[in-house]
Amino acid sequence: MGKLHIAIVDRISNLLIKLIGEQAIVRVQSPIIIPEESEPEPDVTLLKPRSDFYASLDAQPDGVFLVVEVAHTTWDRDYEIKRPLYATAGIPELWLVNVDKHEIEVHRNPVPGTYKSISILQSGDEVALPVTGVTATVQVDDLLGPRPEA
Repeated sequence: MGKLHIAIVDRISNLLIKLIGEQAIVRVQSPIIIPEESEPEPDVTLLKPRSDFYASLDAQPDGVFLVVEVAHTTWDRDYEIKRPLYATAGIPELWLVNVDKHEIEVHRNPVPGTYKSISILQSGDEVALPVTGVTATVQVDDLLGPRPEA
């Protein structure tokens, strides 16, 4: 991971922690157990709250509000491998952050192998946080930071 990738992951996780309070658990680069499939480690995950913070239970798809993958050099892998895996597992929302294009693809409504709804958000756009009890929206620029100089 390069500096830009790490900075964006840190920016996103810190912003989400501020916005959601105790309505969800923010995890960074920790596994989700997808039975009989895999144990992907998304860059950021919003989990349904548990008082034990999942100490007695692995994080599984039914406990996930949102998965965020920051793709700088990993776009093909994240799009072609992880996106269908998350959709098939029933992860309700996936944000694929395209660092090179400075945009976020929001994937919703999973069906096996894909998502039925895909929105591409760019500078100036906002997205609602998919967390029960949270009505906050967040600006793409706040998630990604300033557009890198060419």
